Parts: sequence; C-alpha cells; structure tokens
Amino acid sequence: MDALNYMNYLWSEEDKEVLKKNGNNGDYHFGFGLYMRNNWGLGKPEINTLKKQFLTFGIYHTDDMSEEIIDLFYRYLTNIDVEKEIKDRERKAKEKVKAKYKELSVGDTIKVPFVPAPLIINGIADVRLTSGEITLLPSQIYRCLITGVIVKKKEVDGDYILTVRVIDKCFDSEGFYKLKSNMEVGELFEHNLSIFPIIPNKQ
Repeated sequence: MDALNYMNYLWSEEDKEVLKKNGNNGDYHFGFGLYMRNNWGLGKPEINTLKKQFLTFGIYHTDDMSEEIIDLFYRYLTNIDVEKEIKDRERKAKEKVKAKYKELSVGDTIKVPFVPAPLIINGIADVRLTSGEITLLPSQIYRCLITGVIVKKKEVDGDYILTVRVIDKCFDSEGFYKLKSNMEVGELFEHNLSIFPIIPNKQ
C-alpha cells in the first residue's frame, strides 16, 4: 500500500484520470514501469520489502512486478479495496508455503535452479540473490538444477529456511551455465522457501 500511496502523491490528477479511463494498456511499461524497476529496487538482485512481497505472490520477473503495481494502482484509483486484496493474497501465500514446509523433512531430496550471473532468457527468466548466490528464478526454462538433501529446517521471522547439502550439480555442454567454481558437492546453502519455491525431485 505504501507504493500505491506514493504513486497517488506522485502522479498528476490528469495522469490518474487517463489511467482510470484507459486502464493499464501497456503504455506505462517503458515509462513509469521502467522508473519503478530502476528506482524502487525491482531490477536489483537484492531483495527489498516491496520485491519480497511480489516474490511471495509467485511474481518473479521485474517486468511483471511493475505491471502488477500499475494494475493495483488502477484498481486503487477506481475504489476497489486493494488493501484487502493484498492481505488476502499474503495470507494465502503464507498458508501455501507453510503447508509445503510441513511436508518437507530433513533427509528429503529437492532441486533448486542456479546460474552464475544475472541473466534473462527469452524474456521469461530473471535472477535472484540468496545467500550470496545468483540464482535462476522459476520459469519455463530450468538451465541448471542443483540436487540437494535437506539437512536442517528453521523458521526465522516468518520465513521458512531450508539448509541444503549439494549432492549433484549440472553443467551446460559449453560450460556457460556452470555454478561458481567453489560450489561443490557436499557444500551447504540456505534456501528461503517463503520467497522461492523448489522443484519436486521427481520432475
């Protein structure tokens, strides 16, 4: 809601009337959308409060985040109870993650996608930074999957953290997508299940 209140302050009445009339027709993608991605931390690997909220909703691409903000602002301007909508989405997202966390046990095998540097593939992949690792977000393409065993589970400030031991790692045939050189089988890393889902090992 802070972002929407700030937009309400920032936008002119004329611009707000245009949005109310036309809706989010894509005209804002390279204008205010780009401004948000560059200035609100959406396009950076670090995760701020606003970006984390979208990640918990399952919205991973920065373009999709900025579009969602404009969509929410449109509904905000047309007197839809956006605050209730956001709270409902947060509650459902937390319930889903909590249920998945309870399903997982120490000793379970999971898969997590990784790449070594910020990368966008065909416009449908994005990157994240967690525990010092640049990591490919879930998308239609999984370029590299790390297979690991859960060795520890913990809840920290409402987040569900898995400590995972690497048992297998993939390499592209040309070596381009390989992990950083010091990520080895047997190494531990932490995976925040509250922000980023895992891939079932059977896939």
